[in-house]
Amino acid sequence: MRHSQRGALAVLCASVLALGACGSDDEKTTSSAASSGDATSTETAATSSSGAASQATVDVTSKFIGGTPGKADASKSPVVIGVVNQEGATPSFPEYLKIAEATAKLINGQLGGIGGHPVKIEPCIVQSEEDGQRCAADFVAKKVDVAVLTLLVLGNQSFYKTVGGKFPVLNSVAATGPDTTSPHVYNLDGGSGAVLNGVAVRATADGAKKIAILTPDNDAGRNTGGTILEPALKKLGATGKTAYFPEAATGPEMVQALQAAGAKDADRIVIQPSSGAQCDAIFAGMQQLGIQKPVITNPICTSGNILKSSPDKLDGLELVTFTGDTRVKSDTEAQAFKDAMDAYGAGKYVLTGYVGKTFSDVLAIAKFGNEIGADKLSPAAYEQAITTFKGPAFDIPGEMQCGHDKTQIGVCGFYSVVTQFKGGTWNALEPVKNGG
Repeated sequence: MRHSQRGALAVLCASVLALGACGSDDEKTTSSAASSGDATSTETAATSSSGAASQATVDVTSKFIGGTPGKADASKSPVVIGVVNQEGATPSFPEYLKIAEATAKLINGQLGGIGGHPVKIEPCIVQSEEDGQRCAADFVAKKVDVAVLTLLVLGNQSFYKTVGGKFPVLNSVAATGPDTTSPHVYNLDGGSGAVLNGVAVRATADGAKKIAILTPDNDAGRNTGGTILEPALKKLGATGKTAYFPEAATGPEMVQALQAAGAKDADRIVIQPSSGAQCDAIFAGMQQLGIQKPVITNPICTSGNILKSSPDKLDGLELVTFTGDTRVKSDTEAQAFKDAMDAYGAGKYVLTGYVGKTFSDVLAIAKFGNEIGADKLSPAAYEQAITTFKGPAFDIPGEMQCGHDKTQIGVCGFYSVVTQFKGGTWNALEPVKNGG
């Protein structure tokens, strides 16, 4: 699917834009604070938490990051992790920074920090294209050794260009081309290409031949339907028929889109929405037309009401994404994520988009730091640890090999994660390997 990378990135960008509504207004950073670059750094080991994660969570997370469980030593110099986050503008994603901060509290409060040193989150807020350059310059001046860029659709390229490889960056959600094509930027997952490959593979499971595809009528949606999914389905021996709907489609327009895609006669329906409201409207249209077919979609649907209000209509629904699902009780790492966020004040965000990836990234940096040694940390040491990491990352299946894709050089993983709602419960299905 490498020939379709541009389209994959475009649709992911369109999808994540919808997640801006997930953060409440009182969580947004003001324009003046972002412009001055004076965002307050996260407190270190002295920060009090709202509770404590369970022993099971400590066990599974400490096994991943290494080190000695317990409290970090607040008297030791902190290990600084730069975190770039887009909030206070349109779109706004405050939830990702909240997750990063809560993860640092877990590391400091119960996982022993990094070699006993507390982790300090150094945030920088992006609200415009120019802020990417400002954040990079700020981190370079502060001699940050490693950074996480959570979810940005503004300032990505200017951030990477200004950093200029002075330190490595882990990207949590690849939403723009530079997120996977910039040197010294790494995605510890399979990337958007793996996710869309997973959608195609799952849509054709059990010999399904006719696939109805519904996606917004914009450049991203047309790339997803006509450029990526239809050819991918053809290679798998199936036929995909795409119908495009307006971003603010009415109920009748969604019914028309379902009819145009041949949903009534299809074996499966693929929905790639850019908002939860679109997902709700499509399911309402399916009910109006008397269509109850297995649906393959993405976590954008979790920002709507359909998953809460109509479980009896969702049998066979599948979500394809980067990390595990906290609704799957047998997924011990996803459960550790939920428990840790509940304990440290970020529990309400765990089903918001792709935030589990930021949790995984901060834990990975702690892991690399413990392996390197707190007294030997440097940008070069972190980059060496990242590029030689063989996986799996936390709650992300499979091996890692950064640079295996010569087009998307920053993609390190190969797999997408699939969750299925069946018989009233959520279950993890076998991960899907891209190109395998």
